[in-house]
Amino acid sequence: MSDLPPARMVIPGKGIPRFARCCARTGIPAARHGFSLIEVMLAVTILASALTVMVGSFITSQQARELAHDQVLAQEVGRSILMRLQGAPTNQLGIPAWGWGLARHEDAGDTPLSDAPGTAANDDLIALGLRTTPSNLIDLEVFIEYYRGTDSPDPSTGIPALQPGVLDSFAVGNDPSLSYSSFSNQVWRQARRLASAVPPANQVPANTSVVIRVIVRWNQINNQNNNRNSGRIELFGGRLF
Repeated sequence: MSDLPPARMVIPGKGIPRFARCCARTGIPAARHGFSLIEVMLAVTILASALTVMVGSFITSQQARELAHDQVLAQEVGRSILMRLQGAPTNQLGIPAWGWGLARHEDAGDTPLSDAPGTAANDDLIALGLRTTPSNLIDLEVFIEYYRGTDSPDPSTGIPALQPGVLDSFAVGNDPSLSYSSFSNQVWRQARRLASAVPPANQVPANTSVVIRVIVRWNQINNQNNNRNSGRIELFGGRLF
């Protein structure tokens, strides 16, 4: 008799670990564990790309919010000045004693209104009572320009010839954007703009319409690269002199 142990019958599928059977059916080697270096590098690259897009979108969104906030502040500054100019007595406009009503031409090098520290009292929005607190707009500058509303003689020169007016070029049915484009023409603008050295009331006949243009400029710092982006808005109003 042989000393060998009795033969043992192995039934297919029996006696084999379940993980090994699963791997045998799917063709995946049972000894494989984790990810390869290429798979890890690919996952890191995809994650880095996604984070770059997300961070860029966040920065752009933050800058857009800051710009919108500054535009709201600039609108507030410009609107308060325009309302003061429309409601003040005509003899207070264009007089050095009332600095907030002086004409300050943007393209003529005139000193603008501001609320920056060190601004002269006659140019300071707070000292002139136009604001109670700083606007927090960087490098704020406000310009005021008066324009002849309709064709009329110029009392300051005594010349009876009619001077061109802003409103004569505009019709009720005109596209506002086309009408406003006239202001981009410096020659057209200067032909209708009232002189800064003479009060508006002395440059137009009584009960004549005058168009008021308020320009607000400021700078916005881009926190990403410390560059400054210029902001600018214009407001228009009218009144009789």
